Amino acid sequence: MIRWHSIFDGNTVKSIWIFLGLFLLFKCLHPAIDGDGIDRFNDLLAMINHQLPTSKFSTLHALLSSPLYWVGSLFDKAKLITAWFNTIIFTLLLFFLVLAMPNSPMKFFVAVFMLATSMFPNHIMTYYGETLTAAAISIGFIALLNKRLFLAAILLAMGVTQTPAALPALALALVFLAIRLRKPLYLLLLLIPTSTIMLENYLKFDAIFSSPYLVADQGTVGVLPYSGMAGFSYPFIFGFISILFSFGKGLLFFIPGIFLRALIKPQTSLDQKLFLLIDTLLIFVFGLILVYAKWWSWYGGFFWGPRFFLIACVPASLLLAYGVCLVNLSFKIRSILLISIVWSFWVSTQGFLFSVRDLTICLENNAALQFLCWYTPEFSPLFRQWIVGFPKINQFQILYFCWGAISIAFSIWWLFFISKKTQSNYSQLK
Repeated sequence: MIRWHSIFDGNTVKSIWIFLGLFLLFKCLHPAIDGDGIDRFNDLLAMINHQLPTSKFSTLHALLSSPLYWVGSLFDKAKLITAWFNTIIFTLLLFFLVLAMPNSPMKFFVAVFMLATSMFPNHIMTYYGETLTAAAISIGFIALLNKRLFLAAILLAMGVTQTPAALPALALALVFLAIRLRKPLYLLLLLIPTSTIMLENYLKFDAIFSSPYLVADQGTVGVLPYSGMAGFSYPFIFGFISILFSFGKGLLFFIPGIFLRALIKPQTSLDQKLFLLIDTLLIFVFGLILVYAKWWSWYGGFFWGPRFFLIACVPASLLLAYGVCLVNLSFKIRSILLISIVWSFWVSTQGFLFSVRDLTICLENNAALQFLCWYTPEFSPLFRQWIVGFPKINQFQILYFCWGAISIAFSIWWLFFISKKTQSNYSQLK
């Protein structure tokens, strides 16, 4: 049995601090089922009524969240309880990530950065599918690197079945691991998600290679030259640049931590396993970029941030945590880490507290001006509050912000003062 205080190697103060952050996060949450979540919830209702779900989304999401619906129905709050599905999934991801880290400082800072500098606090307010994909893939790769092949196969299959577009990304990541570890049989892990995707397509659409994503799904016609087209019709180079660098959707602005890999290197041979996990996740993210750069809806619809790349927050948090704990870093790299941490804290805070509340103009006239929210800084959610002002927030939101600010201040203090006095003492992932 795992004792809660032992998660941070017996450090009760660190455990209490992280659980305080989780408590405040939960107190602030009011998860809702809207947007894409409505279709997923309708799939759940269809299953309960012994009908075959017919939406374009994977049935896995509805299947896994059905126990919450059953519990909620006992209290006449089935929809309300089901809406907490992603919060539970995120909590499990956080738990397993912390357990996988090699020492107490890394455990603590990974938890801090996942809670205070990632996009997860925003995403767990919805019933969308990206949280489950991010959690299943991340924990699946941890299991694979720990040679728990059966668990890894199940989790990786779940993550890709939930998001079929992630299949090429998984293939790319497994090729990397097969070459790096000289285990070509890892490629066989592609068989399960491929089979489940084909089976679901056959049951829903009566064709194993057919999907609404390829033909029927399309956006509205606007002023941009490639709007209104379906499937993977977007020019690759435009999508690639937009995914990386656009003010309202770009990974550089929403998850800058992933770009630190070029600056942060493993310091000892014992760190190699941690960085193998980081590199595998980054290659998976790169695979997602290659896929979504061609899709007409690369931006993910009217939603806060680059939703399809939520999983990138995991390697970003690992890199930030590792960087904070390092001893031999130049002042220049420490300064870059400082900027990344502070900016990522603002990204997470803005997404959780304000999201897209002041951007309804992008939905007017049949979303004709939605491109403003993708490309222009004035309509990017990350800059919007500085233009239109900051709305009032409740007391628990204020407390959560203060918790995050104190956590970030502590990490910066550790980065510039404590890490210089400590020696690198990492051991292998558990």
